[in-house]
Amino acid sequence: MAERRPKRFWLIEVWDEHREIYKAIIGHALIVALIIGILALFHFATELLHLPDDYKATINKIEFYGTIIALVILVVGFTLEVIAFIVRRSKS
Repeated sequence: MAERRPKRFWLIEVWDEHREIYKAIIGHALIVALIIGILALFHFATELLHLPDDYKATINKIEFYGTIIALVILVVGFTLEVIAFIVRRSKS
């Protein structure tokens, strides 16, 4: 009879089995969520300050380009991590 293992949460199974690609996806998704959350809080905080329109426009530009730069850095980092994983896997 097959041995029954206790059912575990999928994230714990992924982590225990050292599935590097899934670890990278989860890590990068959490980082993206954190950055977007911080930028959203910053946006709402600037709306509450009732700043002049020219200041708001400048701050919105900074937020927009900051978001784009952060997402590009994360996508490039994730892509390099996946490529490194594929190279390591093909060597073994």
